[in-house]
Amino acid sequence: MNLKKALKEKNKLKGKITETYERIRRYNIAEEGITRPYDPQQLLNDLFANIDEMVALKTKIQSANIQVFDKIFRLSELKNIAGKLKYMPCEIERIEHVPGKFSTASISTNKRDAIIESIQKQIEQIQEELDEFNYQMKI
Repeated sequence: MNLKKALKEKNKLKGKITETYERIRRYNIAEEGITRPYDPQQLLNDLFANIDEMVALKTKIQSANIQVFDKIFRLSELKNIAGKLKYMPCEIERIEHVPGKFSTASISTNKRDAIIESIQKQIEQIQEELDEFNYQMKI
């Protein structure tokens, strides 16, 4: 299986674990004499089996990803800073807060937007490289 498929499988397994836990929680307590649609003890066994499967899958994914950790971490940091820069105030040309004390923006709106655009291009490039890696990498 390639890494791309493994990542999809991980997401499916995550959903299955969540669903199984919710069924355990929902059907653990029932009125005596009422038949439960699911056996909480069996669900608990299934839950731990799914957790074992998730741990094994994540281990394989992380072992494969070690080759591109720098790209993964850079992608995360660039997305984080791009999001923050979007809300950085830049509109103040010159404002007097206290008589004789003025504030100005050092980075203009246009410059901020150009920086964000440059970061977005880097993000897209890294994402393409990771997508290609995920498609080609077999685990």
